[in-house]
Amino acid sequence: MVLSAPVQTSTFGFLSMLDERLPGRLTGLYVVGSAALGDYSERVSNLDLVAVSDDGWDEADLAVAAASHGLLKAPRPPVVAYLSAGDLAGDPRSLDRPCYRGATRVPSDELVNPFTWQILSVGAIDLRGPDRPKLWEDPTALSPWAAARLASLWAPEVPHLGRVGAMWLRRRVSSVVLEVSRLAVAARSGRALSKTEATRVLEPQVPGRFRRILADAIGYRSGGRTSMYWGPLERKQNAVELLRELVGGSGAPPPL
Repeated sequence: MVLSAPVQTSTFGFLSMLDERLPGRLTGLYVVGSAALGDYSERVSNLDLVAVSDDGWDEADLAVAAASHGLLKAPRPPVVAYLSAGDLAGDPRSLDRPCYRGATRVPSDELVNPFTWQILSVGAIDLRGPDRPKLWEDPTALSPWAAARLASLWAPEVPHLGRVGAMWLRRRVSSVVLEVSRLAVAARSGRALSKTEATRVLEPQVPGRFRRILADAIGYRSGGRTSMYWGPLERKQNAVELLRELVGGSGAPPPL
């Protein structure tokens, strides 16, 4: 996969800054997420990176590295996980490693998870380090992880999204529909797909009344300016109904 010019500029700028401020520390840098999966949007995507050091990262290293995240120009703050080479050979579900969204520390499993490990094994973009690092692999791990994330993160959230005033913006509707669709496909198939690809895989599997909201979400992500709905309320209601299905509210789509 070839990085776009803006992504190349920001990622190599980040790499150079780490080399300058922490010489010899960075031994691997991998682009994962949408950029590695061929689904990066200059309008809505963030950059997901895995930074590797042979000996791991101490708090002083992390403070310096996090201060360089501003070089990673993207529509949304970058997500960067800091690992050791040995961590890559371990089960990510058992690891608690530093992970940042922009300058803010976030829970490790934001990026240290089976989804990222699958991308590392088949499609990550190596800016430094071996193109296929020594990795822990378990083809059965992604499905239960994705199902658990749907249950813990999104099932409690969906009732709130249905309240009046929530999810009026098309950008917000599209983002949630695509993310939940990707997790639903991962839970059923064990495959780490991009948001767009997963949503297209899901589309023929759901009842026909939901296909319009899936197409609308893909259209927005790809730069479309015209919605398939007359107004935001109709779009919101259709989206919330689909989300309830995907997280197991009133039934579920057929297995993929």
